[in-house]
Amino acid sequence: MFTIPETQPQQILVVKARRLRRAGMVNVRAPAEVSDRALKGLVGTALTRPWAILMNPVSICFGAYSAVVYMLLYRLFAIYPIVSKEMRGWNAGDAELPLIGTIVGACIGGEINFHFTVQDRKKRAAGEVPVPEDRLTVAKIGGILFPVSMFWFAWTA
Repeated sequence: MFTIPETQPQQILVVKARRLRRAGMVNVRAPAEVSDRALKGLVGTALTRPWAILMNPVSICFGAYSAVVYMLLYRLFAIYPIVSKEMRGWNAGDAELPLIGTIVGACIGGEINFHFTVQDRKKRAAGEVPVPEDRLTVAKIGGILFPVSMFWFAWTA
């Protein structure tokens, strides 16, 4: 952590300005040092910015969808054995077998994520800038297949 160089442009300028002031140029200031850093402004920004992001309609919709998806995903760990034992009459050992599908899906998802990470690195090495929309195709597929799979599970339960 301590050997990683700073990459934030404003902080780099602050360090350069300090170095120049030590060298004798007393009037040199970085833009981040000149900005309004009064306590009232900092507290106001710190208190209002999270609420502005939270009230953004995209954030609200994405947060609600993510909450439902994770709620269903974690409830599946409790629902699979109930459906298998009580509704299908399987024994306790066989009732856990449907969880293998969740494990396989997590492995496939990890592999897909790894594939896109490798693609991003190749683009950066070639001098291109990877855009977040490159991963949107997989999100679209997952956004459609997840509700379909939940309906399928409920229909066959």
